Amino acid sequence: MFFFAVWHFSAYAQSALYFSQFTNDKNCTNPFEFRERVRMQEIIDDSLVLVLGKRENCCANFVTEYTVHEDTLKIHYENQGENCFCTCFFDLTFKIPSRNLNFHSITFNDFQFDYSDQEYSVYSSTVDTLETGNILRQKFENQELILEVEETDTINVYREFYKGKLLHERMVKKKQF
Repeated sequence: MFFFAVWHFSAYAQSALYFSQFTNDKNCTNPFEFRERVRMQEIIDDSLVLVLGKRENCCANFVTEYTVHEDTLKIHYENQGENCFCTCFFDLTFKIPSRNLNFHSITFNDFQFDYSDQEYSVYSSTVDTLETGNILRQKFENQELILEVEETDTINVYREFYKGKLLHERMVKKKQF
């Protein structure tokens, strides 16, 4: 189990942000089985405590900051450590002094995560034929589109999504026999 904690004074806010991270890897379980979600959100001793369950690079060493913009508490974290070839499921704990905090929504690296007690992800998939005759295969995690493959006669188009945003699109030419 990996644990890291730091007090960080944000350039965007006058208040201190306490941050800790540890792997929530129960018996080397597949990190993709766990649901990315806000696991806890409560006020403790005049501080807002948020715990985000999130898949990240196993060798990550995060630096954090936050700001309140309009009615949104924006928490930003980025990896300042090494990258390695594995993914772990982390509990990222953010502790922010709650005095003068006024917000209606929270984002982590500009993405919103739902609060949920459901620990494991639910996967589903669909296959459709488009009007063009192309085959469209889609994979969902917790009802959010994560992968789409459009098959034509000559190419396959692969599209990866995260939180509704297209991350990557790649075309692969089919082998002709």
